Amino acid sequence: SATMPDWVHKATKKYMPKDFIVVDLVKGNTQKTSANVEHLAVSCTYQDRAGIIDFLVQIYSSSSFDGRAIGFCETKKEADELSVSHDIKAKAHVLHGDIPQDKRELVLKKFREGKYRLLITTDVVAGGLDIPEVDLVIVTAPPKDVESYIHRSGRTDRAGAQGKCICLYKSNQTRDLRRLESIKFTRIEPPRPEDVPDASSADAAKALDSVTDAAKAHFRQAAKKILETRDAVDALSAALACISGTTNIVPRSSLTKKENYTTYMLTVTDEFKGPGLVFTMLKQNVLEKILMLKERVHKLHLQKIIDAVFDILSELDEQLQSYWKDSPRIQMKPIKELPQLDESTRSGNRGFSRCSNGPVRSGSYTGNRNSERLNACFKCQKEGHKSFECLETKKSSGGREQSNDGCFNCGKTCHKSFDCSKPKKGRSSANISNRGIKRSFTGNQTNGHSIGETSRKKNKI
Repeated sequence: SATMPDWVHKATKKYMPKDFIVVDLVKGNTQKTSANVEHLAVSCTYQDRAGIIDFLVQIYSSSSFDGRAIGFCETKKEADELSVSHDIKAKAHVLHGDIPQDKRELVLKKFREGKYRLLITTDVVAGGLDIPEVDLVIVTAPPKDVESYIHRSGRTDRAGAQGKCICLYKSNQTRDLRRLESIKFTRIEPPRPEDVPDASSADAAKALDSVTDAAKAHFRQAAKKILETRDAVDALSAALACISGTTNIVPRSSLTKKENYTTYMLTVTDEFKGPGLVFTMLKQNVLEKILMLKERVHKLHLQKIIDAVFDILSELDEQLQSYWKDSPRIQMKPIKELPQLDESTRSGNRGFSRCSNGPVRSGSYTGNRNSERLNACFKCQKEGHKSFECLETKKSSGGREQSNDGCFNCGKTCHKSFDCSKPKKGRSSANISNRGIKRSFTGNQTNGHSIGETSRKKNKI
């Protein structure tokens, strides 16, 4: 076995003679996993894990269609959900304890034959499964102990073959990944949609060699009609794309890994004084001309003092780039690869991060409207005064205009609410006067008696 559980040691000492011999080939070696397995770690959200798994299978599995992959899930429910996900285009099947024994044997037989390329399972096949074609293992979450991970990753090291084990983790599971301290992980970025065709194009080209002459004969007439209206290279490219299963490329954020978002980097020559200043800068220069700022900027991180990384809907890329003009102080560009960010400072929908060598700027941006670091009014977006000093009116959520001057009770502008003689809205003057009487009454008397008299009566009782 790859591991020796503690209960085996205890049972051995209790029931076997004391002159027993233990043969441990990895004793003293902190890296107890196979040397033929490369361990990778990918950060992704729970919602995007199915699409990421499909990309990983297409890119990191074997360069031919003979490759196999196993995805290990923590629960049977998760395995069932992934097996029916539309984001996983590879031929997959689920296998766990609720599957009848005869069905399990049939699934494993088809998996060995290559009819299923991906097997989504729990620990039911973590031990005892020997399939040399398995060259990729995907773990959907960091396991609770090192032994479980060793058994799972060992499924890709059969007969001395080279393999890869990729562990998916969410942002709040970083500590769980560090708990596997005896295993050295290499952090990688999730595959981009444009990376998949580059990796699968060679497989699609090899698939053409496997087509027999008898099968080609049924498609010659259709191929001739296509060549009459389309270019040969264009038609063949479309055919290879269909073979690889890539008929459309959806943009994906490098920052949040969400689909239909594009990541941009904003750079200044001096420094950003806070994430709120970045939002204000974007709104004043570009986004107020397109749509509401809060609905369009998905997430913001500060990479350094001079760089800000944020997401925007991909459908606005053309408009954003047409409106934006670089200046000697500020430049903006879309990025494909995310710079190194300090994960310990990431948080919230408006969180921001820093590089590990940058200044400490941790926590999410909740923002004080009158914060001195922004030096701008939140009503008119002009510098030189604060929002409470602004003379312009501000519309409330109901469309009614609000002003800094005026009473909140009666609406008049000649006095403030605390100077108003009228009672507050929602309370009658009778209730207020009665409440005042009760306060003065309970402060000194109780039911017509003084507090001292009441306490003496209780003592007599």
